[in-house]
Amino acid sequence: RRNWLLRYFVLKSDGQLSYFKNAHSLEALRTIDVLKASTIGVNATKGKSSTLEVVTPSRTWYFQCETDKEMHAWIEALRSVMPRPAATTTTVNQI
Repeated sequence: RRNWLLRYFVLKSDGQLSYFKNAHSLEALRTIDVLKASTIGVNATKGKSSTLEVVTPSRTWYFQCETDKEMHAWIEALRSVMPRPAATTTTVNQI
């Protein structure tokens, strides 16, 4: 997409990221299941500053924030709802 549109986002603790046409919209335009994301991070290839990407099985999403600080805050928030991998234990036998 060549045109970037201003959207308003809400991230819920269950990993659902919804976006709205404006701050007063009651119905989400779309909801992204962040729990299915394989990658969440900075994207420097789109030629725009303060851009992050969320890679899901069906699509790669690009979001441009107003500042790098805001972008990093969103990355941290998105990653915080991701499930943590289960801890593995290793048994070491001493001889």
